[in-house]
This record gives sequence, structure tokens and C-alpha cells, in this order.
Amino acid sequence: MSQTKVKKLTPEQAALIPVYREKWRAIALSTGPIDRSQAAETILLKMTCPNTGFVQALRVPPEVRSAKEAIRWVNWDINPEKFSVQT
Repeated sequence: MSQTKVKKLTPEQAALIPVYREKWRAIALSTGPIDRSQAAETILLKMTCPNTGFVQALRVPPEVRSAKEAIRWVNWDINPEKFSVQT
């Protein structure tokens, strides 16, 4: 599953940034009840930075079925075997 890398936003896309920022801010700060059926379908990739210990969880498409496939998806289809450790 590959993605197309966006190199520059169109003026229309740039104009929507404040709209989406507010949408996701409202979702993040929401204290309302969750939709359990939607939450059950959410697939997350949990990653931990080996240098800082920072833990990050990213949503991936529901058709992703393995951690390796999820890593490829969030890293623009780069095989995790090709990653290098930077110190």
C-alpha cells in the first residue's frame, strides 16, 4: 500500500488548514461519549523513539494487517529493514 507524497499544498488546501486544525482540536478536547463501534475499527501503530523514549501512536488504514505494513505505510513505503540507527 503506497502513498503519494505531497510536496506543496494548493491554495485551497492551505486555506483549509485552520478548519481541520479546529476540527481535530475539538475532537482531542472532547469529553463526550465515544462511538464504540468506530473506536473498535481504529488501528494504531505505537512507536517508541530509541533515543528519547518518546512514545507516539499513529492511526493507520483499517486494511493494514501487520506492524511491518503499518511502519511502511507511515514512512512512505520505505521497508523498515532499510532504516538505519542515528546516534
